[in-house]
Amino acid sequence: MSRLLSSALLASAMLLTGPALAYTPESGFWWNPNEPGTGLQLEIQDNFIFVVGYTYDDEGNPLWVSAAGFLDDNASFSSSDNPEDGTWLSSFSGGQCIGCDFTGFPTAHVASEGPISLIFDPNDPTKAEMTWGGRTQAIERFQFYLQRGGDGAPIEITKMLGEWQVVQDFAEHPSNPAYPFYGDIIAFENTAQDGSTWLFEGCRPDDSLGAGCTEINSGSYYHDAAGLFDYEVDRQLILVTDSRDGSGAPQTCLLYDVQTGTDFFSGGLDYLHDGDAGGVVLYPCGDNPFNYDFYPVRGHRSASRTFIQEGYGPSKRMTPDFKPRSLSATLTPVKRSSDRALPAHAEQIQKDVALLLKRISTPHPKK
Repeated sequence: MSRLLSSALLASAMLLTGPALAYTPESGFWWNPNEPGTGLQLEIQDNFIFVVGYTYDDEGNPLWVSAAGFLDDNASFSSSDNPEDGTWLSSFSGGQCIGCDFTGFPTAHVASEGPISLIFDPNDPTKAEMTWGGRTQAIERFQFYLQRGGDGAPIEITKMLGEWQVVQDFAEHPSNPAYPFYGDIIAFENTAQDGSTWLFEGCRPDDSLGAGCTEINSGSYYHDAAGLFDYEVDRQLILVTDSRDGSGAPQTCLLYDVQTGTDFFSGGLDYLHDGDAGGVVLYPCGDNPFNYDFYPVRGHRSASRTFIQEGYGPSKRMTPDFKPRSLSATLTPVKRSSDRALPAHAEQIQKDVALLLKRISTPHPKK
């Protein structure tokens, strides 16, 4: 028996459940929502994937299977031509029952359930196409608690609640910044509706320790943030007030156009700066963001919805001496070259941005 297969079988016996790790593609529990009752747990570490399937045999008896191996590339895994190397689905019998004394490892039926293939969606780390048992079906990450009973908003909105830490890549900014990477933190505390459109709203906190939005003297937020999900573009759009003029109106805005998984988002990774693949753009509020260059951005969830909304953990704090801190104080918006065509979805996103700008046009009070 190969070392890889031995390791996979040992892992099967020891690791049937456990916390998921955020990754692209994502680790965690997956299922076909059109065929509930069976599912998978996918664990990805570096470029190695371990698959556990929770299913049934022909007579309806519970059956769990496993396979393991290296990803073929960023977004696929397939059993090899060798059924003995651990990449095929193996089943198990004769194992330890709950509460029973351990009497030895279960019996492994190597490659008994055939090959498996997983092709992950490169544009959505929570979706994939799986082939096993001769059938191909769409599967997706199982979302346990990103939408709760009583939530009126769809999951594309509620899953954004919480705190997100962001890395912006301005390495190709024409000002040639001394340091190419900048950071941001965005906290979303509540959902709202504007007509038929659902939004998630919050702010950029004063620092990373306040566990949520920071109030200014008037009990409102200076760096307001609002976002929505555009079903046509299939991405989240987030608008942040980077700076305000003397009257309090938004002066410089940051637009994030990102594809979001469970705990991770990204945009602009094609490095073309045209906004076709999203990204982050710094521009004068009220102007067309597509008149300016977009830059790559990645973000991850750094605090949960409950942590932000209810304060479990370090308490939120008032900051009466709040001082605005703006990216535009360091970097200037970069005008787009006039000979570059606009992305096909530019007009749609401009409509979305107009709605978001309306939401942040005055510092809104804390809810």
